[in-house]
Order: sequence, then C-alpha cells, then structure tokens
Amino acid sequence: MEVCLQRLFSTFPARWPGFGLVLLRGVVGCSLIVHGASYFSRWPNVEFVAGAIGCVTAAAGVSLLAGFMTPVVSVIVIVGGLARVLSILP
Repeated sequence: MEVCLQRLFSTFPARWPGFGLVLLRGVVGCSLIVHGASYFSRWPNVEFVAGAIGCVTAAAGVSLLAGFMTPVVSVIVIVGGLARVLSILP
C-alpha cells in the first residue's frame, strides 16, 4: 500500500522549479475548467455526451488545481485530448 501511495504523492521541488510547476498546474487546470464550461454554452440543448465530456473536463481541471490524484487525472486529460484530436469525441 505504501508503494502505491508513494507513486501518487511524490516530493515537490523547492524555489523556482516548484513555482514553475505550480504555475503550470494552475494554467492547465484553469484552461480545462474553461474548456469544460464551454460545452455548456448552449445550455438548454446540451446533448448527453457533450455534457458528460464537459463535466469530466471541468472536474479534471478542478482536481488538477487542487493537486488531487494528479498522475491519474493527467492520463485522463491526455487520453481525452488524443480522442479529441483524432475526432473520436464531438
């Protein structure tokens, strides 16, 4: 159990490298929240798939900002981005 937790919670670098990682996490998290909210721009006519993708994207952004399960959320975001680029998702 300890080995699994050690993989999910690594140490954080100090000073400028740590600031850069926090800045990167903040920018990516905020952009995911905005991207997820953009799926709801046509609120009354939102399809189920688009709503689900929007919710997952926004939740991933919030999770990334909070630092909760960052490696797992990063994999979800990468897979979703690749699916979007390859036109699998709307």
